Amino acid sequence: MSYGFLALNDDNEVLISSDTKNLHFAGKATKPSAPLNTFTNHGGFVELVYTIVLPNRVSIPVPFFTMPDPTKFFSIAGVKGVNSGSSAKTWSITILRSGGLTTAASMPEVYVFVDPSAVSTSGNYGFQVFNSDGTISFDSRARPLAVSNAVSVVQPSNPVTSSSFAALTATQCGGINNNNFAPTETNLYSFGTISSQPTKPMYHYNALPQTQRESTFYSYTESCTGFDIYGFCLGYERSLANTSTYWAFYRGGIGGRTTSGGATFFKAGWIPVVAGCYWASTSSGDFLVVFGPGSSSSSGGAWPYSDETINLTAQTVIVADATRYD
Repeated sequence: MSYGFLALNDDNEVLISSDTKNLHFAGKATKPSAPLNTFTNHGGFVELVYTIVLPNRVSIPVPFFTMPDPTKFFSIAGVKGVNSGSSAKTWSITILRSGGLTTAASMPEVYVFVDPSAVSTSGNYGFQVFNSDGTISFDSRARPLAVSNAVSVVQPSNPVTSSSFAALTATQCGGINNNNFAPTETNLYSFGTISSQPTKPMYHYNALPQTQRESTFYSYTESCTGFDIYGFCLGYERSLANTSTYWAFYRGGIGGRTTSGGATFFKAGWIPVVAGCYWASTSSGDFLVVFGPGSSSSSGGAWPYSDETINLTAQTVIVADATRYD
C-alpha cells in the first residue's frame, strides 16, 4: 500500500487497516419472548429470532453468540434487515440451537458488530483511521472487535452412521415418533490451552452446511381365504404392499465445548431442523383370480428433500471475549 495505515500482529495478520472496515460494537440484540419454531424429535432444535435497530441502513451487522449450554449446538441461520423510520433499519438475526428450550437463560446472548459509520461515539480522545474516501475505518472510541481466536471447522459427512432403524415400520409411517435420526457424529477441534480462552467466549459461525438423510422400508403380504394348493389360491386372495420413507434435514452447528488435558475443545456437528415421512399403500383382492373387488391405493405424509449434502466445506469460527462489551 502506498498510503494509509496498517497494523499487524506477531503472526503477520492484519489488526487494523485503512483499506478495510474494522468491526465495532453496536450493542446487544434483543432476545425473543419465545422461539419462532420448535422441533422435538431426533434431538430437537429451536429457532430464535433476535432484533436490533441500527441508525445506518447501509451497515450490515455481524453477530456473535454465546453458548449458555456447552452440550448443545448453535449457529447463525440468517440476517435480514427491514427499513425502520427515515434512515434506521431493524435487523433480525436468526440463531439455531439444538435441543429443547426451557428458560430465557438458556437462550444465547447475541452481540452485534458493524463498521464505525453505524456506531455513535463520544469523547475527545482516541485513535481514528480513515480510508481513501475519507470515511472512518477504525475508531478506538467505538469499542472495536478484538478477536481472541479463529478455527476452521467442518461437519462430518453423515450426521448418523450407526443408528439402528429396526424400530421403524413400513406401514403408514408408523415409526415417525421414534428418534432414529438424532445426530450422533461430530468432529472435534481444539481452541488451545484453557488459560488462553476468553472469560466469556462468544462465537461467529454461519449455518451454511446442510444435509438430508432418509431411509425407506417396504413390506408385502399375501393372504388366502380358501384353499392354497401349490401356491395357487382357490378362494379369495388379498395382497397388501406398504412403503414408508423416513427423512430428516440438518443444518451445521458448533458446540459441545469441553476441557481435557489442559486444552479446550469444541465440536462441529449437526442440528436437526425438520423431519417427516411419506407413505404409500396398495391393496388388491380377487376371487379365484378371476373377478373381485380389484385394487386400491392410498398415500400420505410429507415428501423428503433431496438426499444430498451441500456446502460441506471448512467454515471459520471466530472467537472473542464478550466481557469486553458487557
